[in-house]
Amino acid sequence: MRYTIIGTASKSFPVADPFVSKATTAPDAEIVIYLDAPLKPDPARAAILIELGDESLAEHVGEGGIPNVLGFGRYRNGEDAPSQLIELVRQPNAAEAAIDAAKAMFESAGFPVAVSSDQIGRITAEHVVCTLSDSQVAALPAPDGPIYLVMRLYWPKTDAPSILPPGTGAWQPPGIKKV
Repeated sequence: MRYTIIGTASKSFPVADPFVSKATTAPDAEIVIYLDAPLKPDPARAAILIELGDESLAEHVGEGGIPNVLGFGRYRNGEDAPSQLIELVRQPNAAEAAIDAAKAMFESAGFPVAVSSDQIGRITAEHVVCTLSDSQVAALPAPDGPIYLVMRLYWPKTDAPSILPPGTGAWQPPGIKKV
């Protein structure tokens, strides 16, 4: 599916990104991507995508939304280059055909895609928040739907406090609580 890009400033696609260079300039592209540019709704397009920062999609299209308009963003860790993961943001009345078209476009370019619902504060509210210590918190992107907890522990010693031997060591993982 052909896509065109309107605008140039982008946190998701840095200058000279291969995805940007493969966009068409044809006025009849099936998908239109807005990068820091004002939205122009067009019901004839398969999908219209708006790059989101920390705002919700509703700030661009209203609470009712527009069926073929979706938001998107790529996860970044501070000033690092964006990750490959594309978060596709939908409103409740989003057209499945628009979601399918956007997913197919990004996936054919090699990006994994997670679809999430739009909500105010989406960028922080849709992340799994992990407490690293009393003063450090990390947030990881989380798609809609069930999640599961994985703990990767590196603890090469057997003297206390240790998680070894498994299940009976002096150190036990902290309890899990919903926040």
